[in-house]
Amino acid sequence: GEAETDELRLEAGPEDAGLRLDAFLAARGAAGSRAAAQRLIEEGAVTVDGRTRPKNHRLAAGEAVTVAGRADNAAPEEPAPAFEVVLEDEHLIVVDKPPGVVVHPAPGHRGATLADAVGGHLVHRLDRDTSGLLIVAKTEAVRDALQAELKARQVRREYLALVRGAVQHDAF
Repeated sequence: GEAETDELRLEAGPEDAGLRLDAFLAARGAAGSRAAAQRLIEEGAVTVDGRTRPKNHRLAAGEAVTVAGRADNAAPEEPAPAFEVVLEDEHLIVVDKPPGVVVHPAPGHRGATLADAVGGHLVHRLDRDTSGLLIVAKTEAVRDALQAELKARQVRREYLALVRGAVQHDAF
C-alpha cells in the first residue's frame, strides 16, 4: 500500500486573496511565526497547487497550500474559544461571538480561533473585540450563496455601539 504522508493541507479562501504565502502560513498556524513560515518555504516543504512558490507569492482564492511534515488536523496549542450556538440547521450555524474571541487566523495571532472551533466556512467576520452574531456555513456552496447575498445587500446588518461622552459628527 501507499505510505501515509504527514502534511497539512489548507485552502486559500476569498478573504485570503492577495496575502503573501508566508503571512498566510503564519496566520493559519501552519508555522509559529512568519520567519518560521519563510524557512519552511525555503526548505521546499510548502507547495501551492502542487508547485513550490516563493515566500512573497500572492495567494488567489481556491489555491491549495500543502505543508509537508505537518499532521493534518494539528491541535491548536490553546483551548478552543467559548461561544454559544444560537441557531443550527443542516446548512449553517449562527453563533454568538463574545468580545475578545478571534474569528479567523490573522497575523500576530497564533492561538485557536472561532473558525477552528466551529469547523465550518465563515460567511463574514467580526473584529476580535466586537461581540455579535456570526454566520458559519456548513458547506462551501452555502458559504458562497450567503456571501453573494451579503454582496448584493439582500441581508441586512445592524450594529449598535455604546459611546461614553459626546460624539462629534465631524470627528469620524
